[in-house]
Order: sequence, then C-alpha cells, then structure tokens
Amino acid sequence: MLFDGPVRRMERIYSGSPGKRIDDSDRIVIFSDMHMGNKGRADDFKDNAHIFKTAMTSLYVPEDFDLIMNGDIEELHKFRPRSVMDSWKGIYEMFNGALDRGGLDKISGNHDHRIWHTGVPNRVSDIMTDGLKLRFGSDTIFVMHGHQASLRAESLERWVHYGLRYGASPIGLKNYSFPHESELKFRIEERVYDFSKRKRIMTIIGHTHRPLFESMSRADSLKFKLERLLRDYTDSTGDEKARIERNIHIYHAELERLLHKNPRPAMRESLYNRGVLVPNLFNSGSCIGRKGITALEIENGRISLVYWFDADRSTKYFNYNGFKPQRAEGSSIYRVVLKEEDLSYIFSRINLLS
Repeated sequence: MLFDGPVRRMERIYSGSPGKRIDDSDRIVIFSDMHMGNKGRADDFKDNAHIFKTAMTSLYVPEDFDLIMNGDIEELHKFRPRSVMDSWKGIYEMFNGALDRGGLDKISGNHDHRIWHTGVPNRVSDIMTDGLKLRFGSDTIFVMHGHQASLRAESLERWVHYGLRYGASPIGLKNYSFPHESELKFRIEERVYDFSKRKRIMTIIGHTHRPLFESMSRADSLKFKLERLLRDYTDSTGDEKARIERNIHIYHAELERLLHKNPRPAMRESLYNRGVLVPNLFNSGSCIGRKGITALEIENGRISLVYWFDADRSTKYFNYNGFKPQRAEGSSIYRVVLKEEDLSYIFSRINLLS
C-alpha cells in the first residue's frame, strides 16, 4: 500500500534531483551509512575505517571511480560536525580529491542533513543534494538515501537527534546495536519498491543497512537458490548430486539462521512473496557491518554488490557460495563480488514487468 506522505516526498525529491548521463565507460561506487563520528567508543565507523581506506586506496582512487555517498556519511545525531571533520581528515582528503576531478556526489541522509545548517566550512557538503538521477540510455537510476519513505521521517527527526546525542553517544551505543531489519524499515523498502515500479525506474537506497540486489535480500536470494538446486538435484547423479546436496544444506542452514535472527512476520514475508518480482530496488548496505562493508559498483554497463572484509576478523567468504575474494595488496583486506548483472538486462525486466 502506498502512503501519501512518503509518496509526495519521493515525488518531490525525484522531480528536483539533478541528473547526469552515464554509459558503459563510467566507473561508479556507491557507499552509504558510514556514520563517521569522533573516533571515540560511540563512533560506528571507527572499527571499519581501515577497510574503507584500503578499498579507496587500492581500487577506487587509482582506478578513478566516481563516488556517490548516499546519506548518513557523518553521524550528526551523536556528534558535532567539527569533531567529525577533525577526526577523519584523511577521509575528507579522499573525498576532496574526487570532488576536484568532478567525480563526487553527496546525498543527504537523516543523520547528516543538518550539516547544511551548521556553518562549518566543508567543500563536500556544499554539493549535497536530496537525490541524484543517473541516465543510462533511455532508463533512469534514481539514488536517494531512503528515509524519505518513512511515515515518520520528519516528525521524529528532532527527538531522535536529541536521544542519540545525549543518550546513545555518552554510553557508547552504536547504530548497529539497533534492529535495522525491523518491520518498520521493511515497510520503507516496500514503499520505495512500489514507487519505483510505478515509475519504471531503478532506485538505489541506503538507510536500512540491509543490502538488496534486484529487490532481493540475502534471505530472498537463498530461497531462490534453494528452489533451483532442489530442481537440479532430482536430475543429477554422482559427484554433481553430492555437490548440490552439500550446497542445499549450506543454504538451508544460512536461511534458517537469518529467519531466526529476524523472526518478525514482515521479514518472513519480504518482497519475495509478491509473485513476479520486479528488479528495481537496490541497497548498498552500510560501512558499519560487524564483519565488513558493502557497496554497489557500476562498471562496464554492469552493477555489482561487493563486500570488503578483513580476513583477520572473518574468513567466511573464502569458501562460501563459490565466491573468489581478491586481496588488496599488502593487507589482510579482501573484496568479493556477491552479485552482478547487466544494467540493460535489469532494465528490460523492469520495463516489461512493471
């Protein structure tokens, strides 16, 4: 069901957002939800800062990727702008480098939009907008943070700000301590999905901290994989049958773990149960995951969901689902492509199924 308040906000942002044309020659990486603080114990970004820096210096800076920073880059609910900027000068130098060559866009989120009104000099935030439209041929990729799809996006903003500044920050409570895959945030994804389907566009959000690819979460993808493997299992023999059986057990255990972690009915429903699913909703996840950071890359006319992780912290993705991680030279940081697809193929499905 569409709600008038969020729909009006999304329509207003979509209509007023600047646009730029991209093609197969463009290289773009989209990050969201960094939540940079003051390097203290309540700073969400601190634990993964070395992963983000390695991703930037090993790939995105030397390969001249354009950066789209999709909201909540600074954590201004808990920290003052000056303390954030002073604490992460090296990160801002990277942003300024991309800005100097015309390769940076910054989109406002619910945790960092106040930086517009602080009066603190910041070149990066001078270019901040509420959204961005990427024109790929005759199709559109719309990038916005996503909080605008909440029924309470504006009415609760001030109370959340004071609660985090004077409650969560002093005791060191971090953003990933909250249930980001709650029913409320699922409803946000649902509204953006409906909005995108109606307009026949692809929309990339952040905000919920839940990576999505072609409108599917990790749980949704596992359901589809299990269905496909169960069909293949019947007609397979020998070593191939044994391999499929092993993967079925792995995926089933992972799905059970995810559903146990998020038992709410909305998470069990997901967009997966909507019949024919339109692949119009993507989410870059966040930079404050417990094991690593996620991002979306656009390159050579393809879009990819990628995961950067520290092997000293987790080795899950070394032998998981056939992924082949690549190590950043001279470090324990790895990048792995979790999913990828041609943009032209995605838009063909969007236009035919919407």
